[in-house]
Amino acid sequence: MNCTIDWPAANQSRSTAMPLWHPEEARLYWTDCTTLFRFDPGTGANEAVFTSDIPIGAMTLQAGGSILLLRDGADVVSFKDGQATPMEVRHAADDDFSHAHFAGAAADSRGRVLCAVLSDAHHTGRIAMLDTDGGLETLADGFFIPGGIAFDDTSTRLYLTDSHVTRMRTHVFDYDADLGDLGDGRILHDAIAADDGFGGAPAGIAVDEDAFVWIARSGASRIVRHSPDGEIADSVTVDVRRPLGVAFGGAGMDELYFTTLGGHMRVSDGLHAGDLGRIRGVPVKGATPFRSRIGEAKADEGAEE
Repeated sequence: MNCTIDWPAANQSRSTAMPLWHPEEARLYWTDCTTLFRFDPGTGANEAVFTSDIPIGAMTLQAGGSILLLRDGADVVSFKDGQATPMEVRHAADDDFSHAHFAGAAADSRGRVLCAVLSDAHHTGRIAMLDTDGGLETLADGFFIPGGIAFDDTSTRLYLTDSHVTRMRTHVFDYDADLGDLGDGRILHDAIAADDGFGGAPAGIAVDEDAFVWIARSGASRIVRHSPDGEIADSVTVDVRRPLGVAFGGAGMDELYFTTLGGHMRVSDGLHAGDLGRIRGVPVKGATPFRSRIGEAKADEGAEE
């Protein structure tokens, strides 16, 4: 693929999360564990806009323009204009999220948020759903290291990456947005079984307007584009060993931003490990993600009263 790669923010981060493009602001949000950064392509400025006392694992863009931050232990806040507002989250005692670490999140067409939750000592990796009223429940579990999660542009297909030394799989599930129901799943791509020669673990996901799926391959210095049936269509080699999160952005949604790991391991992971990368000249535009509406319906009702 003929494109250009640059590094707009040199943070040397140890750990990052999935990036998020804000169209109205024309800026990109990304995190370094407990710090939320905002990168402005127009000025080149990358500034810390919020410091959290709880690790941030994932985020979505709310319909009202705020950033929904999903933090460890199912602690969720809405960030806007420098202020973080706590959101009410409810989960049943037998569906405990008190030890949860969110690795990725994607909103469906009704404003719910589907979350990739890492495994811990209390539970296997899972897909959880945060409903608009703050209810949080497990939809599927038994995963190893779920990470990237994304919807197609119809909200009828949900993609999830799951990695382990013995499993390097990208799953695709049928999804009913009207009911918030996760249906049957299948393996879109198995990096081990396919023996595609790239290596590395599937991580962050972004979907383009042609319904092709872009997946960061952490450990392989590569971002791979898959067709809707899982075949490898193209790839981009990046000058860092562990790309993690990917998101389309830019005025024309034709730039692919990616976060990276290993800022403390640059000898082995590359000189740009821990930095924010950007791929320019992508030959296709990204699909526009749906926006979450967590707590916003309730806020609207309160305003009407």
